[in-house]
Amino acid sequence: MRDDLTRIGKRFLADIKKDDVAGLAAELAYRFLFAIFPFVIFVAALTAFVASAAGLSDPTGQILGAIGDNLPPDIADAVAPQLEAVIGTTRPGLLTIGAIAALWAATGGTNALIKAMNRAYEVEETRPLIPRYALAIGLTVLASVGLIAAFVTIVGASLLTAEVIQQLNLDRGMVEAIGILRWPVVLASLSAAVAVLYKLAPNFVVPWRWALVGGAIFSIGWLIATAGFAFYVANFGSYANTYGALGGVIVLMLWFYLSGIILIGAAALVASAMKELQPETFAAGRKAAEEAAREAADAQKRAKEAVTSGRPVAALGEATSAAAAAAAFAADEPS
Repeated sequence: MRDDLTRIGKRFLADIKKDDVAGLAAELAYRFLFAIFPFVIFVAALTAFVASAAGLSDPTGQILGAIGDNLPPDIADAVAPQLEAVIGTTRPGLLTIGAIAALWAATGGTNALIKAMNRAYEVEETRPLIPRYALAIGLTVLASVGLIAAFVTIVGASLLTAEVIQQLNLDRGMVEAIGILRWPVVLASLSAAVAVLYKLAPNFVVPWRWALVGGAIFSIGWLIATAGFAFYVANFGSYANTYGALGGVIVLMLWFYLSGIILIGAAALVASAMKELQPETFAAGRKAAEEAAREAADAQKRAKEAVTSGRPVAALGEATSAAAAAAAFAADEPS
């Protein structure tokens, strides 16, 4: 057991250096920064809309207070003005605008994550362009759902005001139980969402058991790191003194960078463990990726030849074959 852990650790350290995990995490942090404010607008408008439909009072103060309790102070200070600007409105248009803007910005981060996953599993990206972007959008939506579920679970438990408790007929014991159980729910929802990312993002067939392990590693590591970072910023950090008005943005970027390192690092750790503990499974996954790449390349070549020869229907058929090969590869799983 100790020898296995030692080999995995050595492989992991070598892989994160070779794959430039720090640089990829910086790219993710940059993408996340563009996505966070449209995402906040979307969630805030959705919350205000639901509260209005349910006949509840304006939730602005409660949500801002809950965010302040669950995020590092400087990060909450950076996000709060955006919330104050939109959370009191019930305009449905904000839901659509915020969702589209957040999706566009976050999809770039998902593509960066796909690149990082391919490096971890030592494969090239050979999937057709349209299916690849469709996958990136789908994974972005999935990750957003997971984040919204985590946000609602964490912040929602802090929003159980007397008005809400009375309307839902909750007793005090139920409220306390919700406050305790929200963290396992957050852990489970994050683990499941990230496991799907680890399963589908790389151009490599990752067994579900390894994807779930990676999702659990990320969720636990991210929650611990976020709590530790919040404690550090609150007690030892002096970013406002150093960066002035940009202090909140700098802390937000650092938090995104830390999250990116954990997200990519957990995937790299799973890949390193597969290489050391199940080399046959890893080799089979790479072989399957190479075969799928050849099939897709052949189909694309035939499609181009059909286009140049004036056979658009045949070209469409070949393009469909390439997409089908990519889908079949993603659905397969080595034993």
